[in-house]
Amino acid sequence: MEGRFRLCLVLVTAILAGQTGQAQVAPGVGYAPAPGGWPAQPQGSSVQQTGWHPHAHGQAYCPPGGYPGAAAPTVTELLPPDRGFLYDYDSAFDKSLRETIRNSWFRLEYMLVSIEDPGNTSIGSRLANVPNVREPFVVSLPPPGAGLPAPLSVARVHDFRSIDLDDINGIRGVFGVPFNGGEFQARFWGIEQHTARTTTTDVPAINPLPETQFIAISLLTDGVPGATVLLNDAGLTASFTSQMWGADANIYFDYKAPRLGWRVQPLLGFRHTEYEENVGVIGLFDNRSGLDPTSPVLATPIERRIWSNANNFRYGLQTGFRSELVHEHFTLGVEPKVTFGANYYQAEVMTNNLRNSTFPVVVDDPVTRSSVDKTEFAPTFDLGVYAKVHLTDYFHVRVGYTFVWMGNMARADRVIYYNDLGTANPPAVAARPDTTDMWLQALTIGGEFRFP
Repeated sequence: MEGRFRLCLVLVTAILAGQTGQAQVAPGVGYAPAPGGWPAQPQGSSVQQTGWHPHAHGQAYCPPGGYPGAAAPTVTELLPPDRGFLYDYDSAFDKSLRETIRNSWFRLEYMLVSIEDPGNTSIGSRLANVPNVREPFVVSLPPPGAGLPAPLSVARVHDFRSIDLDDINGIRGVFGVPFNGGEFQARFWGIEQHTARTTTTDVPAINPLPETQFIAISLLTDGVPGATVLLNDAGLTASFTSQMWGADANIYFDYKAPRLGWRVQPLLGFRHTEYEENVGVIGLFDNRSGLDPTSPVLATPIERRIWSNANNFRYGLQTGFRSELVHEHFTLGVEPKVTFGANYYQAEVMTNNLRNSTFPVVVDDPVTRSSVDKTEFAPTFDLGVYAKVHLTDYFHVRVGYTFVWMGNMARADRVIYYNDLGTANPPAVAARPDTTDMWLQALTIGGEFRFP
């Protein structure tokens, strides 16, 4: 009995001694690594941690169920905010699209445009025995009565020399999208509708010959220069209206395109231009010249009207190059382009009261209309020079000059065929096919924004 009591006392003492040794670890005492993969023990402690019992042969015993003295490793995965439902935001296409948008740019420019004036095109045809119808020449008037001689007077044909097509407002928008190996660029430009007018001021003359008494509209006689003229003694007014818009799309290839320095980029693209002109001529006759001695001055003058329209649709393939000197703070460039294509044009001419008169033979002409259309080969040359200042990485200011030459262009003043087939037939002033060369030039200034 006494032996059993002692054995129980020894066991209880051993258990209490082990628990007290684990609890009495001094603050700040670290754990020293145990040799052979044993669990760490507090330094300065002689109490062996539970769960590890060295065998007599020096091999450690590891309890079943995992890693010694530590929890099993945790596997973690970092998820994006939103993987999307049916679209992969990290696909190669999506990354390429974001990179393309990031390097795209847009430019908007104001244009101050000058178009080649129509020049000295006369409002009439050539006459027989008159070297220059724009200069005063003698005309024979209808005789005042039977058996009386025909009086003489002076007339001249007006022209479009005073028409001015300068200082016209325009706008141009350009955007570029880079891609691997080059850049796609598209442009759109438009010029406002501009109207210029010319009015005669030299009729009627107070003095007799050689002052001008009439502004004439000269006509061919059955297609041949003759002596037919329409006389206006109250003046003549002509208007000239023009309007243009166009667009092109080009691919610039990275032949030599370093980020800084001199670079050259060949281009290939397509160009379309529409140019329209209208001419309106009003000749006034009120008999203030006394041409009809039997009639007083008319309270409502006779208005002889001629109206013409020429509409050009130009299109073709375009090639050229862009050469630039790129500096960190500025860019200087030149860009010549040549277009080989066609011009489909439509011309229309209308007349009203063209040969009306109050004295014999009395004529009351109706409204007449005629039109033609034709397609011709039409080359175009476009030269642009410019300078850009890089205010920031994303905004540039650009100034430039543009010169455009267009071949085989139909113009409203030249498509009028001034002809007459006699008073017994309808008016023969009609539309005819006719083209000429034309140029325009423009000063430009604008801003260019590059997407960050």
